[in-house]
Amino acid sequence: MQKTAILLSYYSHPSLETNEIIDLAHAGGYEIVYHKKVITQKYYPETFLSHSKIQDVLEETEDMNYNYVLLNQGVTPYQYAFLEKTFDKEILDKIMLVLEIFENKASSKEVQLQIELAQIQYSRPRITRGLRQGVIREKQARSGGIGEQLKDIMSADIRKRSSQISKKLQNRSQPTTGDDSIPKIPIIGFYSAGKSTLFNILVGNETQETDIKAFTTMFIKQSRSKILGFPVDFVDTVGLVDLPTTVLNAFNQLLDPIYNSKILIVMIDVSLDDQAWKIHFDYLKKTIQEFINRNQADPRLIIVLSKSDLTSPETIESRIQNIQNDEKIPPREVISVTMKDPESLISAFKSTLSKILQKDIINFTFEEVSPSLLSFIYENSEVDQVEWNQNGTSMVSGKTIRGLYIEMQRKLDVVS
Repeated sequence: MQKTAILLSYYSHPSLETNEIIDLAHAGGYEIVYHKKVITQKYYPETFLSHSKIQDVLEETEDMNYNYVLLNQGVTPYQYAFLEKTFDKEILDKIMLVLEIFENKASSKEVQLQIELAQIQYSRPRITRGLRQGVIREKQARSGGIGEQLKDIMSADIRKRSSQISKKLQNRSQPTTGDDSIPKIPIIGFYSAGKSTLFNILVGNETQETDIKAFTTMFIKQSRSKILGFPVDFVDTVGLVDLPTTVLNAFNQLLDPIYNSKILIVMIDVSLDDQAWKIHFDYLKKTIQEFINRNQADPRLIIVLSKSDLTSPETIESRIQNIQNDEKIPPREVISVTMKDPESLISAFKSTLSKILQKDIINFTFEEVSPSLLSFIYENSEVDQVEWNQNGTSMVSGKTIRGLYIEMQRKLDVVS
């Protein structure tokens, strides 16, 4: 069945208006046939929009064929129940829409469990229908009774299922990002900031699908690069979207493998307007703080201002100063880039990563290296010189990262 929808959006100020919900709708496969935008500072706790605006929508869409009503904000059970009864259609608020996109793209049991946990923690109305009906009955009765009993029963069921899922997730093996001796460098940022394009350029392959749609990159994707001469692992991650903490917590286990990273690439679209820039930057700072809390240490940040060709030099410079003067984020390097010039981008990353890793880069010279070990050294370092000995071994000099140097030294000691 074709997924056609009308979209209801409200903003407390014109500057807060964004295309986020439209991007999410397209990512979810919804065709929007009507969009009602309302600017108001008044909050309607039971109806989402005012009764008069709702009536306008009903009249304007009376002859339209649609199956869903999408909302650009999260809604309460009261609001959901009112809208569902009023429109007699399935209602999806922003959080439900995001979870549906995740659900449709889930490819592993772990991810399916995490999504179910997020849906339960958010008390998704179409899953907890009995809870919503109980809340409505309680409100109508104004005296507890059956509504309160139903709410207690459903709440207990939710807690029980949440506990069951959490235990299953804890018992399942966690995904791994590979050898700990090789630096792991995650790339985080909002969807469509250019994370996957950057990832592809840095690893030298078109390994990751890129698109302007939200959540093109659904799960962690890792690939190895030798842009510094020795290996580093870049990790592409799902695009961020502003969601309730209860929903984001459900996905922490999926991101566990990248929380111990010592370097973090943070991408942000520098061409955003001032209000959108502030929203994205503030949310990215919260994400960085989550890394700090989980890692119990400050990561070194590379903040990438993407799409620099779409805005003025003055805007770029102003935002660089804004980042550099922010005392709430850890030590950082700032790169302003356009993905249209891959060579300059790679050069900028070589310089920045070399600066960050300089204390961990070791220059080495190994003597009496066998041909089999020489291959391993080539794979894990930047070799400067090889001199062959008469006995078939070689003297090798070059540079690599500390963890790989220790591994090479161990292999040489085992052979000798």
